[in-house]
Amino acid sequence: ANQDLIGALSGIEIIIEALRSHSNVDKVQSAACGALGNLAHDHDENKARIIELGGIELVIRALRAFGPSDEVQNWGCAALRHLTHGSHEGRRRTAAGGGTEVVLVSMQAHPTQPMVQGGGCALLGHLAHECVEDRIRVIGAGALPAI
Repeated sequence: ANQDLIGALSGIEIIIEALRSHSNVDKVQSAACGALGNLAHDHDENKARIIELGGIELVIRALRAFGPSDEVQNWGCAALRHLTHGSHEGRRRTAAGGGTEVVLVSMQAHPTQPMVQGGGCALLGHLAHECVEDRIRVIGAGALPAI
């Protein structure tokens, strides 16, 4: 319902533009990551649009830029979790963009943040799901101690 309406009214494009235009504002980054994650959750059309517009890369950039921010890390990890669930392209772009390593750093730096830990574990599971090479990459990046 709301996911459909926001997607139809160019809400995804507006959120993506906010991530691009306000890359130095942590509150914008955390809110935009949260919005993208919510729009992608169980909604394949929104997920595909977010991925097509470079949303994964922008979320990874936000995670890198705001390592100390609990809010950005919480919502960024949650967004990547939803953008990779059931999406080969989402998993491919996350792995190619260094998402595995960024999320592992976040999990290590924010051990008491349930959204970072839960989102990170789910993301690592999604990334390791598809093939043996992906599993080896996730394990090689140091995922086992983190989970």
